[in-house]
Amino acid sequence: NEAGIQLFDSPTLWDQHISPMMLDYEDAEALLIGTPRGTIDKNCNDSLFYKMALMGTQGHELYDSEYEYFKYSTYDNPLLPKKEIEKYERSIPPLLRAQEIYGDFVNVRGAQVFKEDWWKTIAELPHKSDILRSWISVDSAFTEDSFKKKDPSESVCALWLQTIRNDYIVADLWHDTVAYPDLVDAIKAQIISGKPGFGLIENKASGLCLIPTLKKDMPDFHIKPFEPSGRDKIDRATAASPVVEQGRVYLKNAAWNRYFINQHTVFPYGNHDDVVDTTSQSLIYALKNERATSTIDCVDYSHYAGVNLRGYN
Repeated sequence: NEAGIQLFDSPTLWDQHISPMMLDYEDAEALLIGTPRGTIDKNCNDSLFYKMALMGTQGHELYDSEYEYFKYSTYDNPLLPKKEIEKYERSIPPLLRAQEIYGDFVNVRGAQVFKEDWWKTIAELPHKSDILRSWISVDSAFTEDSFKKKDPSESVCALWLQTIRNDYIVADLWHDTVAYPDLVDAIKAQIISGKPGFGLIENKASGLCLIPTLKKDMPDFHIKPFEPSGRDKIDRATAASPVVEQGRVYLKNAAWNRYFINQHTVFPYGNHDDVVDTTSQSLIYALKNERATSTIDCVDYSHYAGVNLRGYN
């Protein structure tokens, strides 16, 4: 019972405990019962309970004949008075209503900052004439203590483009848990391949080491230390989220899109928020400096084939 919660908090419960016990009986069956807890787990993957529901849904690409999915609403319970259910339904928000009353898999996170359907993707990057400037946004995590944690933080490097219409595109994303030398090498590789005009790195914690290292190793690459101005992660993300809600942020269609969107959707309740930090950093900086560009910010985009951005809507 309470599979939605149990498998959300402890996804290994199925593989390491319940499933092995079923080997004792050839005809064993497991009934996993509970209210859904969203489609995404704390690690930004499809939640196990949701994935199992899809495996039991005929016609879905994950369908497995050994699974069967049953869905009931609270109104299907003959022991509960209908008037009391209706009273409860009126007292809770629509998303929570869909989850608690009707058993839908929705991402309900109280103070959700970014909604899943806000993000747009584009198949190709825009033509160079439509690009105003580009940069990488880096969130670094490489301290020895971070590797001692059960679920260590990742380092992230995102390539951002700003268009002449002041729309924004995430053109590439790298994320991994790595030691410091590997982090430096990875960011250098992103600079060489993406050819950004400058780099944004938070001027605190591990960034205090990374900034001088990159300046020394790549003296021609301009780094702009980012000052968070005392805001915490949630405040910064909240300040950046309206730009996404307005439909001004696009993702280059790629394999990393799902992870990117999932981490933003579960923020601030997921185990990881490093990608979100790079988004907040980029959009806060860009909004403050939308019209303040320099030759350093601009870059030669002749290596992008691209299409004219005016047609991407």
